[in-house]
Amino acid sequence: MITLIYVNFFIPYAMKESMSNIDIKAIMFELEFLSGGKIEKIYHYPPDEIRIRIYAGTKVDLVIEAGKRIHLTKYPRISPRFPSSFAMLLRKYIQNGRIENIKQYDFDRIVDIEISRKDAKFHLICELFTKGNLILTDESGMIIMPLKTLTSTTRRVKQREVYTYPPSQPDPFSMGLDELRDLLNSEKSIVKILATRTNLGGIYAEEICFRAGVEKTRKGIELDENDIESILRAINEVFTPIKSGEFDPVIILDNGTMIDALPFPLEIYRDKEKKKFQDFNEALDEYFSRHILESLEKHRETDVDSRVLRLERRLESQKEAMKKFEREESLYQKKGDAIYIHYTLLERIHNALNAALKQKSWEEIARIIKEEKSTGNEILSLIKDIDPKQSSVTVVIDGMEFILNLKKTLHQIADQYYKLSKRARKKKEGVIQAIKNTEKEIEKAKERIVEEVSVPTIKIRRKVSWYEKYRWFKSSEGFIVIGGRNASMNEEIVTKRMEKHDLFFHTQYPGGPVVVVKTEGKEVGDKTIFEAAQFAVSYSSLWKGGVYEGECYYVSPQQVSKSPKSGEYLPKGSFYITGKRNYLSVPVGVAVGVNLEEQRVIGGPPSAIEKHADYLVKLTIGSTGHNELSRAISRYLYSIAKDEDKIAVNSICKFDSIAKFLPPGKSDMVVK
Repeated sequence: MITLIYVNFFIPYAMKESMSNIDIKAIMFELEFLSGGKIEKIYHYPPDEIRIRIYAGTKVDLVIEAGKRIHLTKYPRISPRFPSSFAMLLRKYIQNGRIENIKQYDFDRIVDIEISRKDAKFHLICELFTKGNLILTDESGMIIMPLKTLTSTTRRVKQREVYTYPPSQPDPFSMGLDELRDLLNSEKSIVKILATRTNLGGIYAEEICFRAGVEKTRKGIELDENDIESILRAINEVFTPIKSGEFDPVIILDNGTMIDALPFPLEIYRDKEKKKFQDFNEALDEYFSRHILESLEKHRETDVDSRVLRLERRLESQKEAMKKFEREESLYQKKGDAIYIHYTLLERIHNALNAALKQKSWEEIARIIKEEKSTGNEILSLIKDIDPKQSSVTVVIDGMEFILNLKKTLHQIADQYYKLSKRARKKKEGVIQAIKNTEKEIEKAKERIVEEVSVPTIKIRRKVSWYEKYRWFKSSEGFIVIGGRNASMNEEIVTKRMEKHDLFFHTQYPGGPVVVVKTEGKEVGDKTIFEAAQFAVSYSSLWKGGVYEGECYYVSPQQVSKSPKSGEYLPKGSFYITGKRNYLSVPVGVAVGVNLEEQRVIGGPPSAIEKHADYLVKLTIGSTGHNELSRAISRYLYSIAKDEDKIAVNSICKFDSIAKFLPPGKSDMVVK
């Protein structure tokens, strides 16, 4: 009977792709020692994987892949060349922090890592179900940043929202007979009820049905009391190792292929090959990491074969050619020099042969040379060979062979060798440049391999704030300041955006923007007033006109009116000011920078940008147009960024984003 049940229950399972609720429950026992550990480094492998280097008595790597897994790894992937914005944010908040606690939420596929840093506490919530997510919250549960934004009818996972857990399911660990009876009172199959309504998952639901001796396809409402009691006993039996923390970790193999990793063996796999491990972390690491590393290595080898090896073969060929041209350059130079060093001797040979040719044939001369060599004639013994067709002889002096063309003078022959040396030198120089180019190509190819295999790039997405349609900046005191780009925007700012507690700034110069400080009812300091005035002056016609200082005034919103004096007309974007005006004389000044946390380009008064930018450049009235300057600023910000920030800076600093913050007219960068 048992055999029949086993045959009915066993199916060829597909390879496991994510950890189950029971797997997570088990791994929590082995990760308890991380409490008190210090977070030393955080890496992000887009889209869904992070690795946390932790010192907890010893250095370990905790890998978390949203929607799939959490475990220690002995096979850390190559660190990304450039960190993602999510990695930078995690480093900012929790790097160098200590893990206070790591636990599974309820019996769900959610792990909550509580971290303290200085006087603040944070939670890194790891959702390992379906597509998964990683969410950083503060102590109150307010979301600082999710890896993925989610908006649904039941949950909102986004910045500045309070994190809420998914709806809870019945916990099979504490389930009694009455609760199980109610749960199984359904038209659905037993295995489906257990798998979905208790978060057990398909494999463990199959195991419980098998151990209970109940046909898994039966409907829940068809079960009698004995069946329900048998299922409850099977649940308790399956969970015994989990409750005690005594595991016997295994990887299940099917024809040599790993298909599952478990904290303890299951009966449904009893005929399958098993590989045992000392702890569950090791089994999970072997199962998940090995698959990934093998895939990456295969990818890497393929890329190396098709890119780097081809370039390296080209490089070796170029180096051989360079050595050949070096040898030729040196040899021809030495031959040219040797002709003048041994000029008298070569001249005697040259003259003697030319004189002999006037009376004798080449055949006779060859015979005479052969005969005279045997007598020890010093001159003729230097001749190695003759070439009647070219009217030349080959002479050997100091181990070097010279071809003496009897129709040319020695000066002409030496000059020919010098020309050959010069030609070889030019070829060598060309090959040297080609070698440099190939070496650069190899370096770039290797970088692409690392980036494509280890750190795929992600497109930076962020919510655009309402004020970004205008000219804007955040003052050094934290106030949002907006300004119009044209008359229509000036009108819109005053009629729709300005509130009673704000401050209104303007200049008398043509093209000057209406500038409004959004106070939100808070008191504005002198620093913000100066920056708002500088903002208004810098984006007026003064900059374009080459004027380095200007006058600006500010008033309250109640002093700004669209109603002109009787008989007067106010054009669009203009306003009538009543009452006393507060005047300031300020220098023009603009800086452009990048804020990595907010993932955007910022620009405005230098003191404000210095406060909020990770990298910036100041501008001065100059001679460079907007298009060229935008590109120059982008390149400059990239060049001064730290290696770990370069990819983020490059992604954020687009030319059009920079151009929005440039003052009217031409400018130059102020680079020290």
